[in-house]
Amino acid sequence: MAERTDRRVRKTKAALRHGLAVLTKKKSIKEITVKELVEEVDINRSTFYLHYTDIYSMVAELESELLEEFKNAIDLYPPTNSEEEMCRFFEHIYNILNDNREICVALVSENGDISFIRQVETFVSERIKKIFESGMVKNVYDVRYVFDFCISGGMGLFKHWLTDENALEPAHMAKITTNMVVGTLKSFDNNFQVSDYSKIKL
Repeated sequence: MAERTDRRVRKTKAALRHGLAVLTKKKSIKEITVKELVEEVDINRSTFYLHYTDIYSMVAELESELLEEFKNAIDLYPPTNSEEEMCRFFEHIYNILNDNREICVALVSENGDISFIRQVETFVSERIKKIFESGMVKNVYDVRYVFDFCISGGMGLFKHWLTDENALEPAHMAKITTNMVVGTLKSFDNNFQVSDYSKIKL
């Protein structure tokens, strides 16, 4: 009985998730009402309120679940200067995005939630910073510029891939991303020399 209930809850939440993604193509998340959402997915308002207090609480739960998956990926793949391990990490991230593509597209769109994008940027920043600290780059003239370049490029790549109708497979995108990050870091490391990298603040 409990399993059947859990399955029903998952099905309801999946429907609401889909409905939210559909509605964000027309208007901002801030403008979407519970009435519009339940009508979109054809469920009762009372069913919605069994799970959420309002649209904001629903979005907060979705974002929290996604960020938790990203954080789990960090734990699975500790920072390393191994390109193979880095590629595995990026593939894991692309798989998370792929499994949640519809709602991710909604959240990063113009009608999405800018605070979620900022949280993801923070997540990516922390990860790339750890790559720097792992020893991938030892001598950089001003590591802050390289760092910002990688962050902006990485976020742009993720967003473009999410909205690409002919998106490449996660494994292939992971290789592309790894090559771009490693190539950028090595390029700057070879061109500039700093006597004490450890004193540079990101």
